[in-house]
Amino acid sequence: MNLLEITASITSDFLQSGGNEITRKWFTRHAALSGFFRWCMSRGYVSKIPLTMDKPKKPQRITPYIYSDIELKKLFSAAMTYQKRPSLTYPECVKAILQLTYVLGLRISETMSLRMKDVDLANCCITIHESKFYTSRTVTFNEEVKRLIEKFFSWRKDNCKISDEDTSLWIMCNGSSMRLNCINGIFKKIRIEAGISRNDNTRYQPRIHDLRHTFAVNRLRKWYQDGKDVQTLLPVLSTYLGHKQVSYTTVYLTMTTGLLSDAANLFFEYANPKTNQHE
Repeated sequence: MNLLEITASITSDFLQSGGNEITRKWFTRHAALSGFFRWCMSRGYVSKIPLTMDKPKKPQRITPYIYSDIELKKLFSAAMTYQKRPSLTYPECVKAILQLTYVLGLRISETMSLRMKDVDLANCCITIHESKFYTSRTVTFNEEVKRLIEKFFSWRKDNCKISDEDTSLWIMCNGSSMRLNCINGIFKKIRIEAGISRNDNTRYQPRIHDLRHTFAVNRLRKWYQDGKDVQTLLPVLSTYLGHKQVSYTTVYLTMTTGLLSDAANLFFEYANPKTNQHE
């Protein structure tokens, strides 16, 4: 299609593709098209911008849901019981996906892209290939997580026919790889089975991505409770999560009541050091 054939109707259809609901993706697309057509106008390729300048109201940002320890246990347990009839998915596989996503603070897309060769049990690390921002990184884990992965590998060896290095970690009952859209649909059923929902008038119910938010907040809380220098350690968390800038990490650090309490306690101890009993 020639540039001059692009009309406001065509760009409007593109902006709305995916449904009638206005999402933040609408504004991202609008900004990209606006910049592109302004560049075209500056060089005389078009005489006007075929794009509506009347923008709708931006939707409310998604408020992350921080799962409690009890809710995490319910989710992992429900992963084994949500199926009410024979399915194409292995419950053990679904449970391992949720557990690894949480304990390693991964994006669900990163979890679903893992292959057998990406897991190095000997060195307790996992390689994430070209994730968001087109970067790769190594994610380390402790002995407890290692035992969790070993248990899953043992189950996988007994139940999955394909186990070469390039095989996806997550296999369907028919032998095919489990896809991202599949686990997203399954998670909604698991969340309902676990009885987890939010009642704060927020548009979105708890998501699978909120496992990553929960990991970040729990890590921060643990550092506060251990009296660590959180400001110094924040870049470490940022690198672990695969962020290019520390500012991106702050999105995950939702101010929960527990987190605020831990931060306040640490500040109180700093501001009110204990008097030496021998003086």
